[in-house]
Amino acid sequence: MKNILISILTLIIFNATIVNAQTNVYSLDSCKALAIENNIDISSQKLEVELAKYTKKQAFTNYFPKVSATSGGFIANKHLIDVDINDIDIELYLENQHYNDILTTLYNTYGVYFQNTDLTARALKDGVFAGITAVQPVFAGGRIVTGNKLANLGITASEYQIELYLKDILLKTESAFWQIISLEEKLTTINVAKSMLDTIYKDVTGAAEAGLITNNNVLTVKLKIHEINSNLLRLNNGIKLAKMALCQQIGIEYNDSIKFVDNIATIENPEQIKKVHAEVLPNRIEYKLLNLSVEAENLQKRMKLGEVLPQAAVGVGYMYNNFLEKHNANLIGFFTVSIPISDWWQNKYSMKYHKTKCEIAAQKRDDMQEKLMLQMQLAWNELVEAYSQVQLLEKTIDEAEANLKLVNDNYQAGMVSVSELLQSQTLLQQSKDQYTDAKINYKIKYLMYKQMVGD
Repeated sequence: MKNILISILTLIIFNATIVNAQTNVYSLDSCKALAIENNIDISSQKLEVELAKYTKKQAFTNYFPKVSATSGGFIANKHLIDVDINDIDIELYLENQHYNDILTTLYNTYGVYFQNTDLTARALKDGVFAGITAVQPVFAGGRIVTGNKLANLGITASEYQIELYLKDILLKTESAFWQIISLEEKLTTINVAKSMLDTIYKDVTGAAEAGLITNNNVLTVKLKIHEINSNLLRLNNGIKLAKMALCQQIGIEYNDSIKFVDNIATIENPEQIKKVHAEVLPNRIEYKLLNLSVEAENLQKRMKLGEVLPQAAVGVGYMYNNFLEKHNANLIGFFTVSIPISDWWQNKYSMKYHKTKCEIAAQKRDDMQEKLMLQMQLAWNELVEAYSQVQLLEKTIDEAEANLKLVNDNYQAGMVSVSELLQSQTLLQQSKDQYTDAKINYKIKYLMYKQMVGD
């Protein structure tokens, strides 16, 4: 189910990627889709899932009989059994006197007829044999069932790891994307400031030529223009580097015409996504993995217990040979029971070892449960703080704009100096840059909190 959901999400987003890629313009969703598609870690983790599935299939085969076949043959330079009648020792003495008397009587009566006769018995100079057996486990101490459960846990854990990788990739991609948007918004702000400076420069130059003001005012504006141009150069270089880094992360080739577009004007109230942390804790992938580790340790303990329990199996076999100059075939049914005895002492300590590991895993889960709760609370606090910062800076911008308008009016009326006007403009630019940073920070905190509460 997890893979299906991931595939559907990827497909939906990837459709948008194709459209945007054709125009060399990428949205946030496009970048996320490309990051998922081209990420090597995701591909490797998908292979880990395949490995876990192969392990599951391998464990499932233990439910079925083990079938094996053997065959062979031999040839000797002489018969392995070669007995001549004259080699028989009649002095053979049996402990049972009755049988001994019978043999003596038979030899005395008929032995004279076989003396000096070439009568031999030979066998086993060459031969072939073959056989096939099937053994069905009846009871293996519960290890077959437990092994299959462990294999299922391995698949589930691998799928959870993919989800963790996805969240991490999406967070890194979105952070890199919003960094570009932030820098480009700052570029817009600084261009507006530069345009205003150019207008001021024309005004002060004309006023200086008319002798209304000194050249110090012109020099002050020039220095501010040089500062703006220097900031523009650094900003453009920063945008280029940020774009190159994002292109590398999402697996596309960088070129100067690539554009990343989105709108950060909308800032949602965090109360809309607030969750009761204790209720959503079981939905967190990290918590699920911790539960899997506890369950896996318990299953490992059961596997070890199965090694000291009786093992029972039934089987059937078919055997063929031609050792005695004729074809011999046999069908055999059998059963086996194995009861470990001396291993009980060793496994007594092995069981204590696994029991302790189970306790460690449970304690680690409980400890991490508290840390995950703290993590969600911290993420919520940071989200609320980021939202408050955005609202505060919105008011700051309004105040800075009103202040600049007032100072500009006073400057036009000759009531304030050009330095005060430039300072007011700088304050407005700084307020807008801080507002942009605050919105980007909120976007990232918003995503982090949503990921933590399982949205």
